[in-house]
Amino acid sequence: MNMPSSTLIGPKAATIGPPLWLLAELTYRCPLQCPYCSNPLDFAQTERELSTEDWVKVLRQGREMGAAQLGFSGGEPLVRQDLQELIAEARHLGYYSNLITSGLGLTHAKVEAFASAGLDHIQVSFQASDPELNNALAGSRKAFEQKLAMARAVKETGFVTPDYYEERPKPCRNGWGSLFLTVAPDGAALPCHSARLLPIDFPNVRDNDLNYIWYDSPGFNHYRGDGWMPEPCQSCDEKEKDFGGCRCQAFLLTGNADNADPVCSKSAYHDRILAARQAADHATAGIEELTYRNAGNSRMFFRS
Repeated sequence: MNMPSSTLIGPKAATIGPPLWLLAELTYRCPLQCPYCSNPLDFAQTERELSTEDWVKVLRQGREMGAAQLGFSGGEPLVRQDLQELIAEARHLGYYSNLITSGLGLTHAKVEAFASAGLDHIQVSFQASDPELNNALAGSRKAFEQKLAMARAVKETGFVTPDYYEERPKPCRNGWGSLFLTVAPDGAALPCHSARLLPIDFPNVRDNDLNYIWYDSPGFNHYRGDGWMPEPCQSCDEKEKDFGGCRCQAFLLTGNADNADPVCSKSAYHDRILAARQAADHATAGIEELTYRNAGNSRMFFRS
């Protein structure tokens, strides 16, 4: 594999591997109205989405670079009429492919068709295990029943401890620009699906090929290695384990993505995490107002 030069600062400059996990966010359109959704509110326009041909080009470039696993996500990827065609292309290229879906719009016939096209795995998302709360969060009265019907064969695989209850941050995506590459519906290439909220200029697959994007673009090299790290991360003997934690979390909680992840007990901002834990531990039942992605769908529900 021909690896271009890199602007990476630090000891890992010569060890950048390929993006092994490619996430194709096919659309931001979705039939649900989940209040917590991080997708842009003003990005439901189909004319700004990559075309089928654009996505095929992205998939081929990713496979040529060494990507082995492919996720189809959104929004709700089922609203794309070319989903089965893209699944078939992924199989042809040799990807292990995974569909991440709300389950709304999924049918037994589609499951069979996707399997025949070469899909390896389907992940159905739930908002909650309680039907009433699930439907309240999803903004749909029948969401839980549909999800359950489409997830009968999916077995529970366990839970991950929330970051806020750890004393050290998790190695977000195994490190910035290490394994994970997301392509958003408009073609923006990101090291994780939340990174576009950061004040960083990220490249677009309409303007650059994935090889340049992954190895040479300033956006993907921004937080690679350890040369960017301030204290206490720079002198920490655990920086090769957690890579400073999550840049998006640091930005949202401190206003500066360069700061140590506040989850870390060594961070100067760890008190904000402790305060959040205390607030959660002393939360009481009451009426909660949800603001849905569709503002006209807001309503009240009881929180227990």
